[in-house]
Amino acid sequence: MSLLKNSQFRPFLWSALIWLIIGLVLVSLISSPQGRGSAGAWFFLFWLLGVADLSTIAALVFSIVYWEGAPDKARLGLRMGLLGILKVALLLIFGGILFLRHGIPTSSLLVGLGTLIVVPIFGGLAWSFQAKTGGAN
Repeated sequence: MSLLKNSQFRPFLWSALIWLIIGLVLVSLISSPQGRGSAGAWFFLFWLLGVADLSTIAALVFSIVYWEGAPDKARLGLRMGLLGILKVALLLIFGGILFLRHGIPTSSLLVGLGTLIVVPIFGGLAWSFQAKTGGAN
């Protein structure tokens, strides 16, 4: 089952989109008028990397949870390996950008990396209201 087709991930996607809008507004309010475009672009890059990182983690956990019932474990194992490589690559990209950090506005850095905190918290909060409890239905 695709992550995008699974309704349990919709609150996280909505949370990410809402954070994109809030983050762009925050960065534009905090940044100097001549640096708003650059700050917005840097925030968007960090937001995009953060959402890709969180999506990779979600796909990896989804694969691990459904390991037992999978008819083709070799294919699922290959998928998990590729997701692990993608996760490491995203961490290396994050690390490389933070290591080089030439001209990145602090507001973009803080609000952009805040994606890794805000999206799981508010997405999880929204998900908890829609998730079914484990009782007899």
